[in-house]
Amino acid sequence: MGVFGDDSDQGILRPAIIKCGQNCRFMDYSSPRMEEQEDYDSGNINYDEYDEDYNDEPSCIPETALKPVAGGKFEYIQEVPYVLHGVLNGFQGKNIKRIQTDCNVKVQLPHRNSKSDDVRIIGSRQGIDKASTQIELLVDGKRFNRPMTHFLTFRLSKSDGIMEKFQTWKQEVLGKFAFDERLFQSPSKLHLTIGVLHLLSQKEINRVQELLNGRVKETINSLLADLELQEVKLNMEGIEIMNDDPYMTDVVYAKISDPDEVLQNISEEIMNIFKEEELAEAKYNRVKIHCTVMNSKFVRKAEEKLGKKNDRTRHTYDASQMVRDYENYDFGKIVIDEVLFHENAENNKAPDGYYKTIDSCDLLYCRDICSQKMSLCRIEIFIAVAAFALCYLLLQGYNFNQKAFAHLYTHKTYEPSLASLSKHDAPMWWKDSKFGIFIHWGLYSVPGFAPTEYMWSERENVDNVTWFKNHPYAEWYMNTYRIKGSPSREFHKKNFGKESYMDAFVPRFNQAISEWEPKNMAALFKSAGAKYAVLTSKHHDGFTLWPSNVPNPYRSPEHTAIERDLVGELGKAIKHSGMKYGLYYSGGLDWSFPGSLDGKCKDYDEEYSNYATSHLYELMERYKPCILWNDINFPDYEKNERLYEVFAHFYSKVCPGHGIVNNRWQIKNGFNGDFLTPEYQIQDVVNTTQPWETTRGIGFSFGYNRNEGEKETMSSVDIVKMLIDIVSKGGNLLLDVGPLPNGSISAIQERRLRDVGAWMSINSEGIYHSRPFLPDGAIPTGNFRYVRSKDYMALYVHVLDWDHSSFKKGVIDIPMKLKGFVIVEQFINPNSQKRAASNPKKRQNRSSWCSFHRKEDADCFPNFHAKTASQGGHDHWFLKPFEKLSMPATHYTSMCYLIIYIYPSVPQPQIFCSIRVINNIYSSYFILFHLFPPE
Repeated sequence: MGVFGDDSDQGILRPAIIKCGQNCRFMDYSSPRMEEQEDYDSGNINYDEYDEDYNDEPSCIPETALKPVAGGKFEYIQEVPYVLHGVLNGFQGKNIKRIQTDCNVKVQLPHRNSKSDDVRIIGSRQGIDKASTQIELLVDGKRFNRPMTHFLTFRLSKSDGIMEKFQTWKQEVLGKFAFDERLFQSPSKLHLTIGVLHLLSQKEINRVQELLNGRVKETINSLLADLELQEVKLNMEGIEIMNDDPYMTDVVYAKISDPDEVLQNISEEIMNIFKEEELAEAKYNRVKIHCTVMNSKFVRKAEEKLGKKNDRTRHTYDASQMVRDYENYDFGKIVIDEVLFHENAENNKAPDGYYKTIDSCDLLYCRDICSQKMSLCRIEIFIAVAAFALCYLLLQGYNFNQKAFAHLYTHKTYEPSLASLSKHDAPMWWKDSKFGIFIHWGLYSVPGFAPTEYMWSERENVDNVTWFKNHPYAEWYMNTYRIKGSPSREFHKKNFGKESYMDAFVPRFNQAISEWEPKNMAALFKSAGAKYAVLTSKHHDGFTLWPSNVPNPYRSPEHTAIERDLVGELGKAIKHSGMKYGLYYSGGLDWSFPGSLDGKCKDYDEEYSNYATSHLYELMERYKPCILWNDINFPDYEKNERLYEVFAHFYSKVCPGHGIVNNRWQIKNGFNGDFLTPEYQIQDVVNTTQPWETTRGIGFSFGYNRNEGEKETMSSVDIVKMLIDIVSKGGNLLLDVGPLPNGSISAIQERRLRDVGAWMSINSEGIYHSRPFLPDGAIPTGNFRYVRSKDYMALYVHVLDWDHSSFKKGVIDIPMKLKGFVIVEQFINPNSQKRAASNPKKRQNRSSWCSFHRKEDADCFPNFHAKTASQGGHDHWFLKPFEKLSMPATHYTSMCYLIIYIYPSVPQPQIFCSIRVINNIYSSYFILFHLFPPE
């Protein structure tokens, strides 16, 4: 109910009227000269009846609030909301003059532009006390004579289903009845109004925020806990009218099905809190839950915006037949998950189309904390398990620290400022994941064409003209095919004639995606070992892969229409499979906007900035991604302010505790995201200070390119080696696939993903959750890469090439030094002269034995001894001397896990390990050295 204060208001509960003397007048409270419009008659208050026994009353002003000034007088600052200063002043200053005369004081109002609440009173103690009382009596009760200033809502437009069904209903109604389209509510503003507030100062706004995050949250969650609910589900079913005469209708509402009155009770509890605080008017005992879908006021507002005179005439329409036809229309279901706090102001519109939100209160808070209604039995079990886990970790020598566990207690709220955003760290899940899949999919997938003469890594050596004419990225087709003499132009002429990019590919793409199965795509990525996936929601060609409510001003509806919500459907499949979901957005280029089709990044004006920012909010609110992956740049218009608002909202509201943003925003001297994104490049040195992610295609292009074969495609072995190299230096790999128009992955790229998955299924222990073993700044070279487990308990040595000359010597020389520790037991070549010092307590020489961390690895060897031994609290399976073993070439396994025990001894020993090569299997890349805590 009610949109307030902008061009699409849904109906004000109270008209913008105040009482001036004996008259009522419409007021413009947004006017900076509002105080001069106020005309209050002081005759309404009889001060004399308060003067008679005044001296007998104790002063309510503390001594500390009185500041001595010249002449033996005092100064007192009284807070009066600045919006009531006109009331205090009165007509031609009449009220203040009377107070000053009666109380023998001087009253000074602050300058009207300062918007300060401080009113200075100078005089004697008695005079100040008397004047303060008269001021309170004068302004008391005037709060609710003014229009409401703020309102609280439950948002309905977060539900894709409700918005889609609303749009369907609207189109059906317009097709059957001759209604003005402007009567209808904007889909992005569908909401339920909880109530309105009358706030007169910033202090009161702050008080509302405190209540939302305190009493309101506690009250709501206590109510939900009593009802044993963790969410509030509603149905929007049918429509009804505001007045009794359906032939003269002003407002049409969608009915809310709330049979148990859960939301009704929540709304009333919320408003009772604000009534007690005297911030809401205690006029109505019951909150009316409904959603406005049509309002004649929308038409009037639209006409006012066009310059037409507002005659305040009531405009009605005949809704009788429509109400009968759609009495039980199903708009869909929604989960109400938060209370939103908004200001009633002109142009109160967020970039995503909803109202700008000052603050919010989560209704699902009880999901994230232990319920206060949890049974005693469950509490006891929880405490017992927690105590056991704590004791176990302490026995293992685990080093607890507050920072490591801070995320278990709370998620930080971020402000849209450099100081606040700079404190955001890349979330742990992202640091642990290491491997993700990039998906470049769009209209450019239909032609699927790009030259393969150059790779991105060669960009610096090629002049601009040659480069853009032969651009290797198929997703740049819209730009490349416009260039005379380009291979893409010739391809287009041959296959699509004179059809434009949009005419040729929009219908073909929509037809192709009808065959797509998002679950199959997600399953393939999961099987490859990826922990997250990032989809191109909009690339440089400007075509969105979701049905956006933000219209493109330079494209016709047939050129923007997509028949399936690819962003939403893939997101659901990715999340269901247990992976994190991210969205790519091309903020720096959109070739649908004028002047941008030149391969260069244009500093777009306010129009494109509004468009792109609105898209970001729409994507965040609708799909809740954990990754925002922008490309190239972002419009310069109010860039810092707008993006800081986006980041703060994303980190605090959309994906709290898990959100991460890349660096391609080009913000000058400001916050530029959480991680670097080198393209077709790998950092040379170990870098754990600044999170980074290498991104590249399996071939030369990100988008599908029909010209790429085995020659242009990385081998499975090279992909694994690249992943190992990146992880050993502290980075992540975002490996790109380019689906065909129908969403299938080409056979060659699918084979690569499945090969990587086969290797990861055995060796992922040396990838996930790992950290570089070498220090920052080190340059890993040669045949080995070193990573450690996050808890420092294991060292993983990845062997890049089993045929490498350094390995054929039979010795792996590990450049590792451990202060105060020495290896006392390891598998070592008996012929090698390089041995670690022995611990006197460990005289038995097991140098000819190889111990396996997993029994299934040992089972594949014919000489396996069915014998176990417990070492350091861990069971291991032993084999006969390594030289006599042979590994079946078909068995995908790590070559061996060598268990190494560490004890206090000589500082900084050099550690060596000798090993014999058995087979060259690309999937067998790492050796695990398990570093147990020192005794």
